Amino acid sequence: MIRHWLEPLADVSRAHPMSGVVRGTVDADGSVLRVDIDRMTLEFWCLEEVDVALAYFRDPGGSTAADPAGGDHWEAQPWQSRLPAGHNAARRRARVLEALQAAREACATDPGYRPALRAH
Repeated sequence: MIRHWLEPLADVSRAHPMSGVVRGTVDADGSVLRVDIDRMTLEFWCLEEVDVALAYFRDPGGSTAADPAGGDHWEAQPWQSRLPAGHNAARRRARVLEALQAAREACATDPGYRPALRAH
């Protein structure tokens, strides 16, 4: 099953899973985009992060590791290494791309969408 929804940032109680991938300012009144693909849930704080994920799933050979300066070890790991096992299997990749594209298009056209991270 594929679905996506928005949650207020105030309701998100865990660390930002793509921290450092897109630089920006956190908007406490913003929303987090959650995309569920067959019980694997991805979380995005802005559309630029969705674009990074789309690029990765189209061509999974590259790395999106964050700059390790001043962060915990997990923050310097590539964001995709923190995803559930099997996320990049060829048999799942098309489904993940389909879900991400649908979620991105829905948010981009939703006048009420306010990202939790304002990229700069």
